[in-house]
Amino acid sequence: MKNAFEENYVFYRLVSTDLDEAYRSLHDIRRYKRGSIVMVLIKNAVISYARPFMQCKGKYRNDYRLCEKRFVPPKYRKLHKKILNYRNQVFAHTDIGVREPGLGKLNLGTAMLYPIRLKGKGFYYEDYLTLVDEMKELILTVKDAVLIEINEYQKKLR
Repeated sequence: MKNAFEENYVFYRLVSTDLDEAYRSLHDIRRYKRGSIVMVLIKNAVISYARPFMQCKGKYRNDYRLCEKRFVPPKYRKLHKKILNYRNQVFAHTDIGVREPGLGKLNLGTAMLYPIRLKGKGFYYEDYLTLVDEMKELILTVKDAVLIEINEYQKKLR
């Protein structure tokens, strides 16, 4: 890339790829029954969707990211925030508060066990299955807006 304009264009193209990856992961869930596989696909979808909304560094700029107000329609903002929270608090970081852990104590006679039960939402694949269809709609909506941006850049690249 020779300049910031080209880098902006490349950023939007990479965003398009991230959104495609998120959508494919959600689309593939229907092919699997094992919870562990479904959870991997959900994590990948959440992380891939959230990636363009997090700080992305480039050569010409150190803070590329999609603007929520510009790319996420109001009807999807609550879901968008939920996805970013899952990414930030559950999948990318070990935030204890959101997990609402309960510490147990079991005396087995010869040994003590201290099991932890997570009470919060977002740790089991069942927590996400009801969101899959709406997440797919959100991803396609954001992708449409990104494609408009890509087309505008392509007109100016000629």
